[in-house]
Amino acid sequence: APVFSQPRTHMPQHSIGEEFLN
Repeated sequence: APVFSQPRTHMPQHSIGEEFLN
């Protein structure tokens, strides 16, 4: 499940995309 509340520290600008793909 995508977690939009937890952004990626290494790629904060693609946090939503990262979580969406994962």
